[in-house]
Amino acid sequence: MKFLKELLPSLIVRISFSIIVFLTAFLSIYFVYQRSILAIINGFFVPGAILFAVCVFSILNNFGFFDFASYGFISVIQSLKKGSVRQYEDLIDYKSRKIDKRKENRFSFIPYLISGIILITISIVIKLIYKMWHYILNQIAVLIVLLFLI
Repeated sequence: MKFLKELLPSLIVRISFSIIVFLTAFLSIYFVYQRSILAIINGFFVPGAILFAVCVFSILNNFGFFDFASYGFISVIQSLKKGSVRQYEDLIDYKSRKIDKRKENRFSFIPYLISGIILITISIVIKLIYKMWHYILNQIAVLIVLLFLI
């Protein structure tokens, strides 16, 4: 129960971020384009791809791939402040302090992964249904034309 209480706030933030990304991208795509079925398909696929990319970057960040950039940014910001004490001695100190935090947040990418996969899957399913329906309607139209020609 303690684990859930500690994990719940960050989970709510990540799910809220996923919902905001979805709504923003979906509504932007749907209302900018022709408001067609293809706009709906793209409206599901684009935020799914964005959230999947966020998932990949979260995994890379958890492995320490961006530590050099984070440390450099923190160092530059602290050097611009007058009289500020350096938070980290060097990059090695920064990495060693991040180890415990990374162990706690090992699975922070999962909400992005799940929501990205769900949105991409919805997009693919709608596309397949659209293609099949379009194909069936074309076949019916051909049959009607052939019936009138006979």
